[in-house]
Amino acid sequence: MNLFCNQGWHWADASRFLPRRKGQKTQNCDLHRERHRQHLRVLDHRTGLPSESPLRVTIVASSRNRKLGPIPEIYVTASTCPKSCPLYNHGCYGESGLTRQHWRNVEVYGVNWDALCTFVAALPERQLWRYAIVGDLPGLDGRVDELSLGRLIEANRGRRGFGFTHKYSESIERSVLAANAGGFTVNFSANNMQEADFYAEIGPTVVVLPIGAPSRLKTPDGRVVATCPATYRKDVTCATCGLCSQSRRARPIIGFPAHGLRKYEVSELCSKGHPQ
Repeated sequence: MNLFCNQGWHWADASRFLPRRKGQKTQNCDLHRERHRQHLRVLDHRTGLPSESPLRVTIVASSRNRKLGPIPEIYVTASTCPKSCPLYNHGCYGESGLTRQHWRNVEVYGVNWDALCTFVAALPERQLWRYAIVGDLPGLDGRVDELSLGRLIEANRGRRGFGFTHKYSESIERSVLAANAGGFTVNFSANNMQEADFYAEIGPTVVVLPIGAPSRLKTPDGRVVATCPATYRKDVTCATCGLCSQSRRARPIIGFPAHGLRKYEVSELCSKGHPQ
């Protein structure tokens, strides 16, 4: 008989799942328990997250995430992530823990893009909602499916959808500017202060901050970077703040401290270009 290893995301013979007390089986096979004991690094953190798949999403009508607050949230298939993103298989918070499980489930239980557009169009006027808790703009890898994005922009008219992207090219820049002009706020995701200055010349920008960074700092070009208040104040959520949904030029760059199970890896990766 074969059992499913939750850690390795594969089937293995039941003999590899050593019995615990009262005859219970462990959730992970002996191979991955041994790797955990020896603190060996898992080389592929995106196991079960496809690089090519149809465009699908999971819709959560009211988030239970403490930082997000009770607003709609959307998970997007992992095939939309650009491989050029420095966090791809190198610390992205969506690649570990419960978030990774939810992300994998998009392929099994997710719905198509038509269902997402219908859901968004039915939201109340001025409703704040978060696009892509994990995932990116529609389109495989570093490309953007302009038709699908255009349909979402239209469905969002009168609502306050917002999201982030690690994709960049001159054509994508035009798509992002069109989204922001149409009321669907797409923030460029920068990995250091130099990138933040570059993207801020184009549109709304967020940046990853290393662990221990001050709550308010400036880029090399003197732009203000304000740390997301939901990351350090329990009385603030996206639902009560809404700063990331604003695309006005006067808005500061928003900083997000490295987080997730691999936050130290992310912090080291993104420390270059940040003041120490």
